[in-house]
Amino acid sequence: MLEDPEPIRQVEYIILVAEDVGLDAAMQHLQKYEAAVLQDLKRGRYPISLRQSPGIDQLKGEVDATSDIVLIQPNYTCTTQ
Repeated sequence: MLEDPEPIRQVEYIILVAEDVGLDAAMQHLQKYEAAVLQDLKRGRYPISLRQSPGIDQLKGEVDATSDIVLIQPNYTCTTQ
């Protein structure tokens, strides 16, 4: 019997796009991870969802190699009990 593949878990990050760069240009760097913008937080900040996340360390390395995205960080969520 075949095992079920591991479920894909979407991971959310927040990116800060450079002032002189459009969102579409910045998102081109993340499309290989099936990136989607969740909303516009204004001032160049966007929460994004990656369907296939390589992890924050690899993403930071890729962001450091481009000037289109200034910052990427995990979008930590919290819940109240």
